[in-house]
Amino acid sequence: MVISKDKYLGCFVGLALGDALGAPYEGGFLERLLWKFFARTPIGEARWTDDTQMSIDLAESILENQYINPDDLASRFASSFHWTRGYGPAAAKLLKGIRKGEDWRLANRSIYPDGSLGNGGAMRSPVIALYYHDSFEQLEKATILASSITHAHPLGIEGAVLISHATANALLGVGSMEILEDTCKRAQSDVYKDKSNLAMYWIDKEEAPSPSEVRLRLGSGIKATDSCITAIYLAICFRSKGFEEMIQFNRKCSGDVDTISSMSGAIWGAFNGVAALPQNLLMNLEQSKRLFSIASRLYESKNEN
Repeated sequence: MVISKDKYLGCFVGLALGDALGAPYEGGFLERLLWKFFARTPIGEARWTDDTQMSIDLAESILENQYINPDDLASRFASSFHWTRGYGPAAAKLLKGIRKGEDWRLANRSIYPDGSLGNGGAMRSPVIALYYHDSFEQLEKATILASSITHAHPLGIEGAVLISHATANALLGVGSMEILEDTCKRAQSDVYKDKSNLAMYWIDKEEAPSPSEVRLRLGSGIKATDSCITAIYLAICFRSKGFEEMIQFNRKCSGDVDTISSMSGAIWGAFNGVAALPQNLLMNLEQSKRLFSIASRLYESKNEN
């Protein structure tokens, strides 16, 4: 099945837009205060975070290599690192080590002996769905490999895989309940199964939980287990509603607002396409031309192959 260019653009740009709109509301008081100094570019554009930067790195690596090349990807992550993008302290230490010449495998394990279970692998996995949506086996293998560079904990990887599959299903136009059923079926751990079942119940019964209930029951934190199902649920809940309405709801959930908004934004964009995104906000998004160009090149590369 050929996916429309509109959906490619919607997915990739939706990720960046969600990231930029969520960033000013992320974390606690000090984090929000700090981001005020970096929220806009010198020409007044809404600035995105490490979520989008690493997604760009992943997309450009795929475009150059036509597959997941972990050494190239690790090098790109390290080269692009800049503290003003909001990288976490452990990720910053890891990328600085790689930049100095450390092997990413050793650097990763020295910082995360059991692997990081954060959502950093998941936040960029929609890009993998853009390239591997036509083979779920390849999609899963590529997601595991790309995630393992920075987030090698089994639960971190599992969350990334679930986001990849949800994004691929959104691109393919799969129904909302079917996506949640697939998420629940693919989930291996109880925490993901339980949260998938709850999200499925809410959608099936057309319930409307408050932001505080979503935060309490699904999570809104930096762990993959506290954010991946939340992002999938929000994208499905607001699938036929406005993008801004979804972001506003997520802001009220508080916590890791930028990353959850980037993941849900990518899935929402995969559902609805770039034409459905708020055009006035896209005009003021940092490096929007570059984002459109990368998404277009992914589309062309995939359809040429």
